[in-house]
Amino acid sequence: MRSRNQILLIGDPRSFMVLAMKNELEQRFRVVSCEANCKAVRMLGADVPTTILYYVDGPADPDLTEYLRDVILNDGRDFYINIVGDQDSIDSVYETIPQEQISAAFLRPINVREMVDQLSAAASKKANSAIKKKILVVDDDPVMLRAIKGWLMEYYRVYVVNSAMNVITFLAKNSVDLILLDYEMPIVDGPQLLKMIRSEESTKDIPVMFLTSKSDKEHVLTAANLKPEAYLLKTMPKKDILNNITEFFKRTS
Repeated sequence: MRSRNQILLIGDPRSFMVLAMKNELEQRFRVVSCEANCKAVRMLGADVPTTILYYVDGPADPDLTEYLRDVILNDGRDFYINIVGDQDSIDSVYETIPQEQISAAFLRPINVREMVDQLSAAASKKANSAIKKKILVVDDDPVMLRAIKGWLMEYYRVYVVNSAMNVITFLAKNSVDLILLDYEMPIVDGPQLLKMIRSEESTKDIPVMFLTSKSDKEHVLTAANLKPEAYLLKTMPKKDILNNITEFFKRTS
């Protein structure tokens, strides 16, 4: 018999909605449940499942959302965070966890069975993606991060971060096959970050492509001097960006 995927259900166990979700989830998943507070989730330690459904009833607990955000960034596994709540509750999660890090947000009222169908399909797709190449996308624009992730996730395992500091933290615990790097970012820009990556023994060989809106000669030459794998423009057709990445992996495989 095929083993079922595991899911962590976070929410008040006395809530009718949480009980209804748990009952339906148990038809498809092995369910681990805990209350919606940081202490309860921390107690799971390294055993925390990578698929999470968080029922947000009222404003999200900032300690819990900060912990979940740090787990996504530092654990080294692919996490799929899903949230359920009204719009204000969902927005309170986004105050701590960037929206692009959330796999799905289900706005109440919901059809529990349809939601579980969607979660089950996503879990199966996740299991089938284990052999895909891993790409880290770096951009300070959350809209662009979501768009690029959407383009790539059918073909690759995609991670997104929004600052140089988060890149360094992520790479300290994770390996990737390619970095797509924006040029202009606050505090540390793309070229500076690439120099930092190249200066570390553990990351110096990671291939990097620029993916940016900067098309003037000065920016292109500055990047070219750093010898990235490619300099791609965000204004390029999506299929051309994907083709460049595909051809790169064909050349290097």
